[in-house]
Amino acid sequence: MARLFNREDFWRALGLSLQVAVVATLLALILGTLIALALARANFFGRDSISLLVILPIALPGIVSGIALRSAVSILGVPFSTWTIILGHATFCIVTVYNNVVARLRRTAHSQVEASMDLGASSLRTFRYIILPNITTALVAGGHAGVRAVVRRGHRDDVHRRQSTERCRSGSSAEPRARATAR
Repeated sequence: MARLFNREDFWRALGLSLQVAVVATLLALILGTLIALALARANFFGRDSISLLVILPIALPGIVSGIALRSAVSILGVPFSTWTIILGHATFCIVTVYNNVVARLRRTAHSQVEASMDLGASSLRTFRYIILPNITTALVAGGHAGVRAVVRRGHRDDVHRRQSTERCRSGSSAEPRARATAR
């Protein structure tokens, strides 16, 4: 364990991971909240379709979402960088923020917002003093759950990768098991 802390590549990887987690979470908090605010109160054509598109990355298996995102980035000609990693993480975080904020907005009485506006408060002031205090815990929960989902997904992928690497090194594979079950 002590050798691990002396490795420069460990500290670079840890720094990159922390940077990606912080930026992706902030991006998800902003975008997820804005999308939730736009879709929670307004009725317009295509609202359900937009909601489905927001929730889709978490509804699909991670590999499908990852391949779709990689294909989109490749088609657009965007070079792979830290920002594409952040975008990938943010797509999963946005969903959890969106779900938490929408749930909280549904439980918040719209009469508070109307009263604030009737008393002459601007939209920004109404957001700051009425809406934000009501959704703060949803933002904290959404940000935490989003980061946790990304970390768990990455850990799970690492475990599967390590297990398949160990099987390859030991020479065992699914083929002998398949032959044994066919008999």
